[in-house]
Amino acid sequence: MLTRQKTVLNLLKQVGRPLSRTVFVKLVFLLRQETDLERDRSFYSFVPYNFGPFSFTLYWEIERLRQKGYVATENECIAFCERTLDPAEELPAAGRSAVADVLMRYGKMNQKALIREVYSRVSVVCSQQQAARSGLRVRPTAPEGLPRRLHGRLRRAIR
Repeated sequence: MLTRQKTVLNLLKQVGRPLSRTVFVKLVFLLRQETDLERDRSFYSFVPYNFGPFSFTLYWEIERLRQKGYVATENECIAFCERTLDPAEELPAAGRSAVADVLMRYGKMNQKALIREVYSRVSVVCSQQQAARSGLRVRPTAPEGLPRRLHGRLRRAIR
């Protein structure tokens, strides 16, 4: 089993409750952004998508983990399944620590607050219309190195 898969299993195990898919993806994104995992090229990469950062690989692997009985998915929620052989326990201490840090900061947030937090950390991850459907107002910021005049055009284009 890949280390990144053990990491998400450890996340689900440490949370101790089912997570909505939205919250789960946002927490894995924060793991990528705010821990040493950002330097790990084999960890999940995220792309701007309909409602924020999204990892197609993460979704594909969660389905594989479900088929193997490591996670349960029901009613748009994901939960860890206890097993005799627990690959989450094989995760190195640094990985377990990264998961614990992210859960300590964000694990108790409700879905709306977590989405707001993630949107505040990324540049133009969704359109204003999609943000409005989520009850959020997102003001895009200029990505590093983007000339100011291009940023203004980009902001006008997504309105």
